Amino acid sequence: MIGKILEATKGTESIATWLLEALGERRAAVALGITGMLCGIVLFFDVAVLLRVMLGSTTVATMTVAALALDMVKDLHWTQPQLALLVLAIGSGGMCMSHFNDPGFWVQSRYFDIDEGTMLRTWTPSITVAGTTSFLMVCALSLFIR
Repeated sequence: MIGKILEATKGTESIATWLLEALGERRAAVALGITGMLCGIVLFFDVAVLLRVMLGSTTVATMTVAALALDMVKDLHWTQPQLALLVLAIGSGGMCMSHFNDPGFWVQSRYFDIDEGTMLRTWTPSITVAGTTSFLMVCALSLFIR
């Protein structure tokens, strides 16, 4: 899987750089649906959640999405408050869906001596609710910030 991803992204280049080269900067932004601030916030939240589920690490997911977002939104001339909302949305996506491949899942389960089934029923939903709630708050704030 990782080999295919590295091959598709030309090794060490970022996915965003590859996409920008393939489509051109403006076409890439439009292709990804980053035409409005709320669309960009939703897009990068979703990508952060997806990477979080696949990779398990909040840090890796958020840093990867931040690199993608930087390449995509740099020419859209967002204001500082809009960029702050984007960062919060990415962080919210990185919080969601903690499960077996998350180191924090195992630290909590071992520290509190909780079995995996109970952790999946308690820890995963609570972290997902926290991430989703913060994302909804970011979406609500984005309606007022221009």
